Amino acid sequence: MILYRILQNLNLREQPTTASPSRGVFAAGLVVQFIQFNDDKTWINVTIKRINGTVIEGWMSAKFLKLVDKEPLTWKLGINMREFAYYGSGADGIQFAPEGLRDQQLATARDLGIRYVRFFASRRSHDTAGTIRQLTKAIDSCRKFNLQAFVCLDDSLTGAQMFMQGNDQFHRGPMGHLTMDYFTSRHYRTTFIPHIKKIVTAFANHPNILLWELGNEMGIYQPEGQPQGIPQTAGSNAYVDFVSESSRAIKDISSTHLVSTGLITTHHVYTQKVPPPTREAFARRLYQVPTIDAVGVHYYRHDKHELLQYINVDIAIARELGKPFYVGEVGGDISGGDRTGFLGDEIAFWKRSGAFTVMPWQLDTSDNDVNIGDTLGIAKRRHPDYDSILARLKTLA
Repeated sequence: MILYRILQNLNLREQPTTASPSRGVFAAGLVVQFIQFNDDKTWINVTIKRINGTVIEGWMSAKFLKLVDKEPLTWKLGINMREFAYYGSGADGIQFAPEGLRDQQLATARDLGIRYVRFFASRRSHDTAGTIRQLTKAIDSCRKFNLQAFVCLDDSLTGAQMFMQGNDQFHRGPMGHLTMDYFTSRHYRTTFIPHIKKIVTAFANHPNILLWELGNEMGIYQPEGQPQGIPQTAGSNAYVDFVSESSRAIKDISSTHLVSTGLITTHHVYTQKVPPPTREAFARRLYQVPTIDAVGVHYYRHDKHELLQYINVDIAIARELGKPFYVGEVGGDISGGDRTGFLGDEIAFWKRSGAFTVMPWQLDTSDNDVNIGDTLGIAKRRHPDYDSILARLKTLA
């Protein structure tokens, strides 16, 4: 598949001439699919997928189209802002976060040299149409400040209410996690996939979205009160099926955006106590799904050292498969000592190791406590190390 990006608002013509009737004007940044050149290669016959999912064919001037190459992902610092899309929405729990906070946060991030922002798409209080309305505001802010978004489509946990409607019966695991039967029952086919297809269609090939994450910190969990971490081969296999089906659904709509899983590590979806070669084989099987483009991991200071061995497995497999990797969350509790040093050292280490971004958890620039930070975040109102952390981030951007 050969793709071109539109360089300015451009007419789609019925024939390769400016005198031909227009089939519509399409916005700069949109990606179109190549069919053929005309004889002198001044016009290109293309297909365009509209927001409503229909496909239209016509001719565009080659002068205003640029071939889309898969450019290597070079280092850029990122940041987490979980509730970013829902500021000003009046949503329960963050009802005091004002609409204008989006631009305030992104202005600070831009001035620090941050170029990626990760936030969550879904919220329990909003249906799919409401989710799209909120995401539109968030992506408009990213466009204004020239930042690219990592959009996490759903949350496995319930505490922040950043999960989609329709799955309540499956959020029965520890901390409200989705349980294994969500995957083994294929319930995601009736809730998750229809929901994300509408979201991705609304932002198909939007230039300010870099990556879709399938879900934040999913895992293979039993219901609360039952033994966790026992061998669950059926759950692990079903999770791979979920990833394959969901990522393919995204790519069918939005071929130029990257897709990742949003896992902490593959350990959370492969809990068997087995020798390393078997564990590596599972990670390889998951990440060689052709519609998964990047490998992400999460790491916090309070995590057991054991977690690093699983992170290292995932990163080794990413390198083997030639797929980029990133640290989607990193942080430390305010009570744990020097966070400026910890975050600085972690970011520098992962940058040297080849990560294309590291994303500290979670920036809150508000002057008042609007309930979007926590003890692991970087909050101006709450944390005395706020200024020193931001100064350190700026040196690493």
